[in-house]
Amino acid sequence: MKPTKIQSQPPQSDFAIRKVDIWWSGGLVLRFWSRLLLWGLLLTFLFGGEACRGRKKKKRAAGAAFQSTAKTNNNSIVPRAEPIPKRHLTKFEVKRVVEEARKYTGTPYRYGGASRAGIDCSGLVMASYAGIKKAIPRPSYQQAGCGVDVPKDKAQPGDLVIFHDPPGIISHVGMVTEILPDKTIKFIQSSNSLGVHETKLTEKYWAKRFNKIHRPLVEDRTE
Repeated sequence: MKPTKIQSQPPQSDFAIRKVDIWWSGGLVLRFWSRLLLWGLLLTFLFGGEACRGRKKKKRAAGAAFQSTAKTNNNSIVPRAEPIPKRHLTKFEVKRVVEEARKYTGTPYRYGGASRAGIDCSGLVMASYAGIKKAIPRPSYQQAGCGVDVPKDKAQPGDLVIFHDPPGIISHVGMVTEILPDKTIKFIQSSNSLGVHETKLTEKYWAKRFNKIHRPLVEDRTE
């Protein structure tokens, strides 16, 4: 019987051993940094999120406190400004606004003007109301909607006379100055040809273009 030869495995080379060591050490490093990153994310979620929520609560509380009150240097509370209420003119104010409008009699017409050097129709209305410290819109189409419409037979001094030409397009505005005994409406206006003057609503030219009577709601001017 022939003796069998036992083949011994060749020893591993130094290169293979170094390769295993590098792989093992690299795996340890990778696991170390992975765990470190995981702990960092966990701590950030637990403590950083709580701090962020605390800051948001403080901001909301500060914003609410600022909006509710404003404090002056002497720590007194300043109330919120309330909108200025609009209202109709009193009888005394009606008389005054008509007087203010008549002061412009003879002033020449000037488009966009609002002084005695030259004035247009809506400028006359605005300036007359400003003369008694009442605010009213400047353009005629806004003046035609700044209050309430009233029937023609209920017109009174201080009301606005609104005209349209063509129909549906606001083109002119005047102010009622007097109701004559026969119920004829007399109004003051600034026209291209005659400037500021008074005329009757029964005149053919104006009667044809008449739209409505409008009673404005005005604001008290503080300046």
